Amino acid sequence: MTARPCLRELQRSFADALMARGDAVTVCIDGAGLDPSARLRIYRHSVAGTQIAALRDSYPTVRALVGDEFFEVLANRYRVQYPSTCGNLQQFGSAMAEFVADMPEVEHLHYLADVARLEWLRQCAALAADAQLVGPTASAKAVAVPPERLRIRLHPSLHLLHSECAVLSVFRWCQSPSDPAPRPGPMGALNMCCCGATAERSPWRRSNRRPTAASKPWAPRVMSQPPGQRQPPSTRISI
Repeated sequence: MTARPCLRELQRSFADALMARGDAVTVCIDGAGLDPSARLRIYRHSVAGTQIAALRDSYPTVRALVGDEFFEVLANRYRVQYPSTCGNLQQFGSAMAEFVADMPEVEHLHYLADVARLEWLRQCAALAADAQLVGPTASAKAVAVPPERLRIRLHPSLHLLHSECAVLSVFRWCQSPSDPAPRPGPMGALNMCCCGATAERSPWRRSNRRPTAASKPWAPRVMSQPPGQRQPPSTRISI
C-alpha cells in the first residue's frame, strides 16, 4: 500500500505538474468523469496563459520587436526558468532583461535586453509608492540648512537606465511606427533614459491591474550626455 503524501508534498507535486515538471500528482487527482491527466492539463494551460498574458502587458515593445509567435516561445521559456514566487504578477517579469540577454535566438538584437530594461522601469515607475513632494515652504527652509547636513531623496518612481543603444527611440517608434525606423545602434545623445511618474498618478496604480501600452502614467525623458560618460489530509483532490 502506497503511503499517503503529506499536504506539503502534495502541494509541491501539484505545483511541479502545473509547470510541466512531472505528473506524479495525477494519482492523487479525482478526475470526476475526466481522465486525471486531462483535468490537470486544463489547469496547466490556464496558468501558462495567465502568466504569458502578464508578460505581454509588461513588455509590449519587446513583443513588437520579435513578433507575436516568437514572443509566445520566449514568454513560455521565461516562466519555466523564472517561475512566479508571488501571487502578484506585477513582479513576474523582473528578470526578463537578463533572460533575453542570454537567449541565443536573439543574440543579434543587441539592444533587446536594454529595451526590456526600459519597459520594466516603466512598470516600476507606474507602480511606485507615493511620496510627499518638496513644496515652496520646505524649499525655502532648506536654503538655511548647511550643505553637508542637507539630504535630498529622489521620488520612488524615478529610475535611471544607461544604454549604449538608442532604446528610447526604439520604444517610441514601436508605440507609433513610422518611416524611417530608428537605428538602435550606439547614439551618444540617447544613451541615458530617465523614467519617472508624472505628477498626476493613474488611479489603477493602487489596484492589481497591470500597465499596458495604452496606460502611460510615466514620463520617459532623454538626458543628453556625450559618448563615453555615462487542508485535511487526503490522497485525492478534485480540481
